[in-house]
Amino acid sequence: MRVGIIEICEQSHYLAASVIAKIYASDEDNKVYFYLDSNIFNKNNPKDLPKNVELVIKPLDQDWEVFIQGVNSLALDVLHINTVSKYFHKISSIPFKAKKISFSVHNVEDFFDNDIIKRTKKWWFSIKKAVLDQHFKIIYINTVLFIKSFWRQYYKDKFITNLIRKNYFLVVYSQGQANYLANFVDKKNIIVLPMAIYEPHKEILINEKKTFRITIPGVVSSDKRDYLGLLLALERNLAIKEKFTWDFLGFIAENETETLEKMKSLIAHNVDIQYYPNFISEEEFNIKAKQADIILGNLKTELNPFQKYGQTKESTTIFHMIKYAKIGFLPKDYQTDDHFKSSYITFYDYDDLIKSLVILSEDKHRLKILNSKALELSEKFTAKTVFERDLKPFILE
Repeated sequence: MRVGIIEICEQSHYLAASVIAKIYASDEDNKVYFYLDSNIFNKNNPKDLPKNVELVIKPLDQDWEVFIQGVNSLALDVLHINTVSKYFHKISSIPFKAKKISFSVHNVEDFFDNDIIKRTKKWWFSIKKAVLDQHFKIIYINTVLFIKSFWRQYYKDKFITNLIRKNYFLVVYSQGQANYLANFVDKKNIIVLPMAIYEPHKEILINEKKTFRITIPGVVSSDKRDYLGLLLALERNLAIKEKFTWDFLGFIAENETETLEKMKSLIAHNVDIQYYPNFISEEEFNIKAKQADIILGNLKTELNPFQKYGQTKESTTIFHMIKYAKIGFLPKDYQTDDHFKSSYITFYDYDDLIKSLVILSEDKHRLKILNSKALELSEKFTAKTVFERDLKPFILE
């Protein structure tokens, strides 16, 4: 099978695209062509791709017609488009010629159920929130995006219309997303694939420090996660500060001044907090994540009335648990697929979280059992297993 994977829009989506490339490449008879924008390639510097994956780098100044001619000349069996968040006019008009075309729907509400009424409600909600938060720059940015949404949604609709006229399927990351997406397209054209895979040939490091290491992976942005709530809870529980290391494993977003100041204040009180002002390379991220005792999802389950984790979008948190074979902690109301539930613990609020972490860190027997369950779950998500169990039968239908 000849497979093309395209990611030319978002550098932060490289990992999700590389996972799909690795899943296809787990069958040695497959040849995978991985198309990357040169900026994305330079930022991620791929080093661990299988031998049957060939990188094809699109120069920023390359003419679109030349790029598409190169893709179409390969007579692909499957072409996977990982992200469409820019180049809407170009991508919506591209005459892709693969036998099957697939597309990752990262945020269902961005492409479906997004008419002018819904977009206006989203915009007005964001304006009211920005005023309350006194983020006046956001008012301008979101208003510009709202105006642009008129022509962007036209091309998004055109892209989806052209896609469903072909032999297509859509990729999502949870059954909850799939159920929601089935309101808009035939459910037989939807497949659930993981956002990360477990690679057992890679060493899983155990934290050998005296402290219990809590890792919160992802960009530090209060748009999707409750950082201040967590940091305020740490401030209320300074008595346990010597027990834990808190690793905020993602660069700090530009508008997170209050979060950063609170981190620095806690560090001044000898709370062991690690944070990263700049973008973290995949290599450094992997080293740090492998040292975790716990993967923490301090997620805002419902981001706003239009976006909800486990329904319109999915978080990488659960997949970091899979990739690194780690135990997780998630909010009580966070919805996941049933097969994930054996390897994470839920919490009601951040004081409850800290209390649970103290108890767990001192219970070596329970830790051993949970780590065993985390590894058992991860072993179900190797590239080869996912390809044979989920993807291959779907493609060959």
